[in-house]
Amino acid sequence: MPDGGIEEDFIHITGIVRFNTQPWIARFPKSIVVGIENVNRRRDFTFQVANLDFVEKMGFSKENFPSYGESANYIAFFEKELLPYIEKKYKANTNRTIIGESLAGLLCTEILLEKTSLFNTYIIISPSLWWGDAILLKQADSLFKMQLNPHTKVFIAAPNKKEDLSMYNQARALYKLLKKHPRLITHFDYLPDELHSTVMHQAVYNAFKRLYTKTVYSK
Repeated sequence: MPDGGIEEDFIHITGIVRFNTQPWIARFPKSIVVGIENVNRRRDFTFQVANLDFVEKMGFSKENFPSYGESANYIAFFEKELLPYIEKKYKANTNRTIIGESLAGLLCTEILLEKTSLFNTYIIISPSLWWGDAILLKQADSLFKMQLNPHTKVFIAAPNKKEDLSMYNQARALYKLLKKHPRLITHFDYLPDELHSTVMHQAVYNAFKRLYTKTVYSK
């Protein structure tokens, strides 16, 4: 979890994982939850852009982004340091899930499109695909590398569209683009009772139910 600090999403997501991995439920195997505490998410979760003119259309000031565009370094940290360290130090296999919401959802989308094989499962919630004037969506087909692990799974969730129709439409557009690729297992979840600020917990719970449909009693 890129938003994985104690004051971010670590505690409540580990609770969902613990619930689903208890032996009398066994929705999926016991798992290692890796939470990465943020230092500067606007810097680390965004890719390079020519200018910041687009942020004002989203209601932000350019001054809100004094540093940005370092996602390539962050992704390299995943690939070259973090994942090899976990697999060497712990009893980990190569089944990997990344969970991200908002700017972290943008980061997850960038990894999916450019470094697909880093993870088997992508849970992308209310992603900030407006970054770069939605260039990831515009370039998705050309960016997407079909170096997929077998049965790569993607779960995309969006909160109430009345809060931000453009973010809903972009999340839905991402789903439609990915749905065209038969090697992907892709799901979309609309949560009209949730807002951008509240969607994370329920969306992750729904994702686990949708992606791992069998429990120990239903096998």
